Amino acid sequence: GCAFKSGSTWITDPIGTELTNVSMAKIPIKSMNYETKMSMTYGGVGTLLVNNVKKEPGAGAVSFQWYKVEDGKEKAVGDATTKSQFDLYAQKLPAGNHTFRFSATCDGYKKMSQDIVVTVQKANIRSITPPVAQENLTYTGQEQALITAGSVTSGGTMQYSLTENGTYSPDIPTGTDAGEYTVWYRVIGDANHNDTAPASVAVSIGKKPLTITGVTAASKPYDGTTN
Repeated sequence: GCAFKSGSTWITDPIGTELTNVSMAKIPIKSMNYETKMSMTYGGVGTLLVNNVKKEPGAGAVSFQWYKVEDGKEKAVGDATTKSQFDLYAQKLPAGNHTFRFSATCDGYKKMSQDIVVTVQKANIRSITPPVAQENLTYTGQEQALITAGSVTSGGTMQYSLTENGTYSPDIPTGTDAGEYTVWYRVIGDANHNDTAPASVAVSIGKKPLTITGVTAASKPYDGTTN
């Protein structure tokens, strides 16, 4: 490829059929290396980096302008800078695939990069308060809540089930009969977070004590029978 410049002005499409007094100069940017794929975790640190920018001797400073590509259209992110790296953390990218490009400019000559695909992986949820078993439950004949609800600060919704591989729901599980129960819980992550693995808490409903009343003993003389 080549480019045309008249004086200090670069011309993308020369008009006419003839050029006179043409001089040939080497482009100022000889080569530059960069990765076209990278991966990071949602909310984590990620940096796009241009390595080993080689210039012709005497060429000026290289400036970089970064772009995010959406629906095939470039949108500049930030201002042009002489730094050869771009901080992705500040972009707050959601989980999924994102495309970036950059242009490198030196002495008026601009070189556009290939597409750089950034894959943002879902993050794990860490700030969880587990549910707590209700204590001193005794059979009443009515349904009773088995736990005090747990919570998650952000990133998903706490859900419960009475079986590990059953249907999980935000509703607090209940029990009626006396016996031992296992309440399973997990956090169902949002679009940017992974689901947590199921965990459990043991709960028991005690038997209701029976009270017997009205039993009396009747004395009688011995009559030789078992009445």
